[in-house]
Amino acid sequence: MALVGNPCPAEETLKLMTGDEVLTGALAGWTMREYNATSHCALADHEATYMAEYWMAEWSGKPNTARRERHEQEASNKLYESVYGPPVAYRAKGFGNFEASNQSLKDRLYEISDWPCKYPSKADGEEILWSDGESFYLNLILAGPPGTGKTHMATAAYHNHRQQGFAGVEFIRSETLVRKFKEKEQKESALFLRYGDGLEDPKNELDEGCRLLVIDDVGVDKNPYARQILTEVIDRRNAASLCTVITTNMKYKEMLEYFGERGASRLFHRCLVFVLAGDDYRAHVPAAPAQ
Repeated sequence: MALVGNPCPAEETLKLMTGDEVLTGALAGWTMREYNATSHCALADHEATYMAEYWMAEWSGKPNTARRERHEQEASNKLYESVYGPPVAYRAKGFGNFEASNQSLKDRLYEISDWPCKYPSKADGEEILWSDGESFYLNLILAGPPGTGKTHMATAAYHNHRQQGFAGVEFIRSETLVRKFKEKEQKESALFLRYGDGLEDPKNELDEGCRLLVIDDVGVDKNPYARQILTEVIDRRNAASLCTVITTNMKYKEMLEYFGERGASRLFHRCLVFVLAGDDYRAHVPAAPAQ
């Protein structure tokens, strides 16, 4: 008997075998073996369509345009990530390889992996609303001492939304963002349109705008100019209902002082706050041998 998803069986290796699991939902009719055998399928924006095109080409012997287009997309993604992604050392970080320091942290990881969705509890999937009728978070704050995994989690959120086809996801250090404004790499108004309002640059084909912005290490630069820029960027993003992820070593009172009462009020509105605790994991990494 041929595999359920195979419209034109050709090879012995593509026959239905005892124990094959037939998938349901969007991939109904395909087996888990087919799914796993389809290269790069996990990164597909439309997995069922991609699999159908991929296997029809494989079974018919025709040029596999689906595979070629996927490789071209992956090359484009690598280029995008080299410009707008997290630091090289963090690019392999995700929720799957995050080591929670305690059980309570493990129990809450789903909240970040589901962000910006808002659920009252893990057991109850019914969305709850704010007073403005919205059911999703705008902001995610990852706070805690150095070395507790904030940047790792922020990178995982970045990858999570890039893989889901979320347009315009960017990861940037707060100091780099402020420097762009200070050194006038572009007109200040253009920078605010991009980072604050999420508008793409029509002259840059790679630029999709900052629909979701990860700002790493907010509060390191306590210069009044840095505070002004970051506060306005976040304020404009909130007004445009754009999602923002912030990592910071600051505590709540310090954030109030940094952003001011008005800025902090807007930052914490519709915001998931996740405080990480524990030892600095870098302190337990063996030092490099002396040269």
